[in-house]
Amino acid sequence: MKDKIVLITGATRGLGVTMAQKFAKAGAKVAMNYARAALAKVREFGEADIFSNECVLQLAAAVEEKWGHIDTMVLNASPAQ
Repeated sequence: MKDKIVLITGATRGLGVTMAQKFAKAGAKVAMNYARAALAKVREFGEADIFSNECVLQLAAAVEEKWGHIDTMVLNASPAQ
């Protein structure tokens, strides 16, 4: 996974944050997405409505602009309860 680019949605807790940590430990560059603005410090790609096609495309474009491409995308987010 060294230098692979990974985008993970729903990456603030549980399985999402665990996957982010594992990918990072394996050498990947990890872009994390979340749904709560209060967690803005987590990662610069930040908040996005992953249930909006336009927002997902903007999120992917931001990651690609920074790192050139995405090797793996993990769609881990679920609707808010």
